[in-house]
Amino acid sequence: MPDLAALVNERIDSFLGTLFCLLRFKSVSADPLCRQEISRCSDWLVDYLRKLLGHAEANADYGLPVVYAETPAVSDRPTVLLYGHYDVQPAQSEDGWTTDPFEPQVIDGRIVARGIADNKGPLMVYLSALELLKALGPLPVNVKIILEGEEESAGDAIVKYIEAHREKLRCDLIISTDAGGFGRGRPALTYGYRGMVYKQIDVVGPNQDLHSGSFGGLVPNPAQALVRILDRLVEPDGKINVPGLYDKVRPIDPEEHERIAALPRTTEQYLGGIKVKGLVGESEFLPMERLWCRPNLCINGVVSGYTGAGAKTVLPARASAKLSVRIVPDQKPEEISDLLDRAILDLADPAVDVTIETLGTAEPFLGLRTGPAVDAACRASQEVAGVEPARVREGGTVPIMAFFKRHLTDNILALGFTTPDCGAHGPNEFFNLADFRQGIQIVGLMFNYLRNVK
Repeated sequence: MPDLAALVNERIDSFLGTLFCLLRFKSVSADPLCRQEISRCSDWLVDYLRKLLGHAEANADYGLPVVYAETPAVSDRPTVLLYGHYDVQPAQSEDGWTTDPFEPQVIDGRIVARGIADNKGPLMVYLSALELLKALGPLPVNVKIILEGEEESAGDAIVKYIEAHREKLRCDLIISTDAGGFGRGRPALTYGYRGMVYKQIDVVGPNQDLHSGSFGGLVPNPAQALVRILDRLVEPDGKINVPGLYDKVRPIDPEEHERIAALPRTTEQYLGGIKVKGLVGESEFLPMERLWCRPNLCINGVVSGYTGAGAKTVLPARASAKLSVRIVPDQKPEEISDLLDRAILDLADPAVDVTIETLGTAEPFLGLRTGPAVDAACRASQEVAGVEPARVREGGTVPIMAFFKRHLTDNILALGFTTPDCGAHGPNEFFNLADFRQGIQIVGLMFNYLRNVK
């Protein structure tokens, strides 16, 4: 192929101009006041993708618009479906931004803007690579693209769209652009995500708040009853005290254990600027194995009684907690949900009323660690960056991945280029300009090697 680095350098101003246009849309899906911006952003993407690929459309039948685009199909080429999302998290100057979050800038070698790391910047790495390849001649693969506008607000428009258009979305490989890298200059192949079961527990005692002196020690205290439940759900060694929860946890493959142990990132590097006195969890597992390959129960919030300034001696009438359990292959969300409900009720004080609400579930995902698509990504990264992508799992949850695997194909790749400290969802979110450039080169070369993946 021609010198991709030189071609990227020649066109980088154009790529950045297009990227900056996309970043300026305040496409915050969680904010109803931003609906017009969501529509304008999806319309802009349709126009851009129609010029790039030949066909593009937006469908708002199922919620916020799903954008779909495709190239004319060529029978002897494999078909690659790119997935991403164009919506972003909320961002305001008072959150700690040092610049306008929706006016992108390059500062000290970093592109800074809301959505630059999650997911508009990574998406434009792939689209810029397609622009580059198209300028050189026919694309080496058939390309389909599906972009959702509800990822950051847990909407299900894309699920309904896929269920209704499964035949149109048939492909040989799915590539998720919604993925991060391993570090500066080194991409990552993320082949696994934990699933999740999310609950709210409500504990109710007396019919009103009471004076703690007049009634404390006599009337059951919902806050204390809730705390006892939460405390007993997790053992001091980090194991979750829910009978049956570990029965279907897939053991860590010895080869995978060795690969994780050999990753050059230390726990301190992973934590970055986070200050803690020590780590928790199952000590018999590596820290990253605890994060990627083992279940975890996390108390996400607790509310009860008086929490204002000063003292108010109250015995609260009710207490609530939100908690999540991250699950791993081969755990099923519905089974873990039932086991968790049973354990909570078994631990509850019969003197109070306990109700449990399931606020959401998601399946875990385990994808490609080897195969032709992984080989193509590794070869391209080695040639451009001088190193293969790190093969990693992710402790978080991306529900669409398991849905893709079940409904379209299990041939799924997630190759990312941002650094772990990129500030996604936080203030001053960034993407290193050098990694953006390098990502375009790697993806362009990878697409060329994917011509034989079918």
